[in-house]
Amino acid sequence: MAGGRRDGAPRVEVVWLDTEEDASWQDSTKAASTTCPVCRTYGQLLCIRDDAVVVATTMNHTECSRVTIPRGCVQAIYSLKRNGVYRGANEA
Repeated sequence: MAGGRRDGAPRVEVVWLDTEEDASWQDSTKAASTTCPVCRTYGQLLCIRDDAVVVATTMNHTECSRVTIPRGCVQAIYSLKRNGVYRGANEA
């Protein structure tokens, strides 16, 4: 992330559904009953766009690694305090 650290960005937990692919041959009834894995991403909320939620997971003074999660996959976004205790919930 160019331009410095985002210390003011809220720390969040994003709960989201992942996609899954299974290339093996299987009964179509079994295939239809599969569920999406539930994932949790923790980090600093960089932005919520029309198409995605972007979370920085690791940061240094000028850059970050990030996860971009499609909005349709996001189930909830929870704000976190610095010590990791929930401050409240904001359903996405």
